[in-house]
Amino acid sequence: MNLKLLINRLAEKGFQEEQLDDLPRNSFFFKKGFINVLIIQYNSFSNINKINEEILETRNYLASLDRINIWNTYALVIIEDEIDYETIHVLEKDSSSIRKYVLQSEGDFSRVFFLDLNEVNDSIQMSISKTESEENLILRELYKFIKDKDGETKKLKVKDVKEGIESLINLVGE
Repeated sequence: MNLKLLINRLAEKGFQEEQLDDLPRNSFFFKKGFINVLIIQYNSFSNINKINEEILETRNYLASLDRINIWNTYALVIIEDEIDYETIHVLEKDSSSIRKYVLQSEGDFSRVFFLDLNEVNDSIQMSISKTESEENLILRELYKFIKDKDGETKKLKVKDVKEGIESLINLVGE
């Protein structure tokens, strides 16, 4: 991921860089209205725990500054090494600090609401209805099982997957 490309996109969207003294090396801070963006660049991938710890430390520093609302702060993590989607998912879903997005290419910008080129049209009327997964008992139970096993933030063990399959088979049998 090209850091200059990301900074240019932020500038296009009206974000301004702010200089903060105690940010980690290879980090930048941008602000637009009430949205704060922390960019952290890693030249290589070491491990998820180290990255999460550094982001948590930076979050705590930002929270100590009176002028920054930490609840409207997002971390954009650039890792120069190619990493698999599972690792990206686990890193992004870790809720111990602030909302994180791992950016590997320009295509990832569309996952970040304030970087997406498509503007939201406020005049489109929305209707809220139940989705198929909310109405489908099997899918509801599958989601519940995954959540109960902490599968939203970590990889499930093979024995957990087998247990989930067995419980779904028993449910279908009923």
